[in-house]
Parts: sequence; C-alpha cells; structure tokens
Amino acid sequence: MVRSSDRAIEEDKQESRAQRKIERYERYSDRNLVRWKKQEREENAWQRGIVRVKSGADRPLLIIAMILLALGTITVLSASYPLAVRKGRDALYYAGRQGLFVLLGIGMMFAGWKIPYEHRVMRRLIPIGVWVFAAGCLVAVCFIGLSEGEAQRWIQIPHVPVTIQPSEIMKVGEVMLLAMYADLMKKRMSNASSLGSQYLYNVVLPGLLVGVSCGLVIIGKHLSGTMIIGIIGLFMILTMVDRKCRWWWAPVTIAVLLAVAAAAYIVLVPYARTRFIGIFSPDSDRWQSQQSLYAVGSGGLFGLGVGQSRQKYSYLGAAHTDFIFAIWCEEFGFVGAVALIGLFFAFLWRGYRVASRAKDPFSMLTAYGITTHFAVQIIGHMVVDTTFMNTGISLPFFSYGGSSLLVQMYEVGLLLRISQHDYRSRAELEEAELRRRAGLD
Repeated sequence: MVRSSDRAIEEDKQESRAQRKIERYERYSDRNLVRWKKQEREENAWQRGIVRVKSGADRPLLIIAMILLALGTITVLSASYPLAVRKGRDALYYAGRQGLFVLLGIGMMFAGWKIPYEHRVMRRLIPIGVWVFAAGCLVAVCFIGLSEGEAQRWIQIPHVPVTIQPSEIMKVGEVMLLAMYADLMKKRMSNASSLGSQYLYNVVLPGLLVGVSCGLVIIGKHLSGTMIIGIIGLFMILTMVDRKCRWWWAPVTIAVLLAVAAAAYIVLVPYARTRFIGIFSPDSDRWQSQQSLYAVGSGGLFGLGVGQSRQKYSYLGAAHTDFIFAIWCEEFGFVGAVALIGLFFAFLWRGYRVASRAKDPFSMLTAYGITTHFAVQIIGHMVVDTTFMNTGISLPFFSYGGSSLLVQMYEVGLLLRISQHDYRSRAELEEAELRRRAGLD
C-alpha cells in the first residue's frame, strides 16, 4: 500500500510538472502571437502611408564606386611595375591589363544596371544561370584548372591570355540564388506550423545551398574564398529567416556544420593542415605579413608619396593583389588610410540604404548580400594586411585581377538598378506636388 501511494504521488508530481510545462509553452506562444500581430499591424500602417516610386539611380553610390575604381587603378600601377620589370615585362604590363579590366568592368556595371531583372522569368533565369555557370566552372577546375603553388583555382580561356576564377562568380551566384529561394519560399517559411517545418525551410534548405557552394569552392583549395562565401551565406540566412523562427537556429546549425567540415578537411588534406598550422604557429614563415606591417608603419602620418613605396621592391610578392592596402598606407600614410576607409564605409552605407529601401524581398536580399560581400572582403583584406594572418583576400576596386573586378562592377550595377525604386511617404509626395504647382521647384 505504501509503494502504491508513493507511486501515485510520483505520478501526480510528473503530471503536475507536465501541466506546468504546457502552461508555460502556451503563455510563450500567446506572447509571441501578440507580438507578431502588433508587428503586422505596424507594418500594415506603415505600408498604407508609403508609396513606392521609380526614381533615378543612387548617384552617391555611383560616384563613390568610380572614385574607388580610379584610386585602385592608380595604386595597381604603383604597386605592380617592380614586379613587371622583375619578370622581364613592360613596366605598365599589369597596369595596362587592369585598365582593360576596368573598361570591361564598366560594361558589366551597365549590364547589371540596365538588364530588367524585375521580370519573373529574369528573376529566376539570372540567379540559376549564374550559379550553375559558376558551379560548372568550379567542377571543371578539377580537370583543366591552372595551378599556382598548391592552389588550383583558375581556368584558361582558349586562345586568349586571360584566366577566370570561378569562385568569384560563385559569390554573386550564391547571393542571388539565396534571394531567389527566399522569394519563392516566403509563404512556406512564414506559414510553417511545426517547429520541424520552420527549421527545414528557414535553416536547412538555405544552409544546404550555402554548403554546396562552399564545397565546390574548397575543391580548388581556396580557403579564403570558402570562408567568404560561408560568411555571406550565414548573414543572408539570418536576414531572410522568418520572425516566427528562433533566431539562434541558423548560426548554431551553420557554425556546427562548418566546424565539423573544417576539422575534417584540415585532418584529411595536408595543404589545409599546413595553412591552418601556419596561422597559429609562432615558428611559421610570416615574411609577407611582417613586410606588410613594415609598409603600413613606414607610411607615417602623410605617407612617402605616390609611387614611393619601398616594400613593393621584392619584399611583398603580392603587393598588387593581397597586400595592396599596405602599399596604399605606405604611400599615403595614416591620413590616406583613414580617408580610404571612410570612402569604403560610405559605399557600404549607401549599399545597405539601397537594401533597406528595396521594393521587394528579392531585391532587398540581393542588395543586402552584395553589400555584405563587399563588407566581408574589405574588412578581411585590411585585417590580413595589418595582422599576422596568413591568407589572401582581394580588396574590392583595388586588387589586380579581372574576375573579381568584373563581378564587383556587375554587383554595383545591380545595386544601381535596385536603387531606382524607392519608398516615399504620401505626405512627402503631396508636398512635392504642391511645390511643383506653385513653381517653387
């Protein structure tokens, strides 16, 4: 009888605990429901007072991009001519090729600016086409790719002295594909009833797209490119995840998967293991990093002057690509470095402003992903040039290279296209109309 009584008491306790859990979950769900309804009412009220209008492209964004492009071309000229002479080429060899890439890049910018991606067919065709093309080229790299050291990342175009780097194309391909996914699956992402379906549509499927993109890039042993693509994908998933989904699902899931994949890759691939040990080992060869720091420090307050850098003479082997910010700091000093960083931040601000005012989720996510791509590469390059990190990340608009510059200029064109549609309040439009009728504007 005592045992039966104890068992009954224990069952009552378990039932009581289960009932309390159910009540807590119901209160949590009720609070979330109230919050979601409030947000929906506020959004609907905002939408009623806002009108979407078509205007001109974002001129400050265009002007800043052109200034950065001009400064980058000048810096490539300064940083590359010692290397060209050392290799027995004309002193303007790399600068001339960069000038050609700039002209082609401006053409790519106008292509991204003028192609009407708003049409439903183009909105599906362009992202899928760009991603599939990049994926096909990354697979082809395994068989016909050109090598530089251990890395095999480039494809030679037949009968033309030009190579392409498919990982650069994959960056914009991933951005547009994730934006297309969010546009197509927005109803399933927001209307998923169970936690499992919310997790599937908001985290698993977009995370799979990011994982496949990273896997294709890592084939060519492009570690920095894989990191950049993974970071861009993570930030895009955090942005596109529905508010009903728990915000920490995406970073925790992707962080765990990336950690497992990175550990396996480091253990199984000797090249990756060597690079990883080189980052943290005090005995590793850090010659390039030391020379980069010397270049940054020797610039002083106002720099040595245009073309007067000393570290580009046989000290920095990649002065015109991976360490071009260090050359800029040496020639223009602390003041020049601050001015350049200010230009970059102004560019990023305009990009995120375009994203915040985009007319639809696809445009918003595309603009957000493109701007995040620029932000990751700008910050990553400057961190590498001013620390002992042993990896290579190009600086947008500055580093020598055709593939990266053409992709970046195409992305600028997309931002300009998206910026042509803006949100204006009805009161602001009515005031502008009254001023126009009164002859004040």
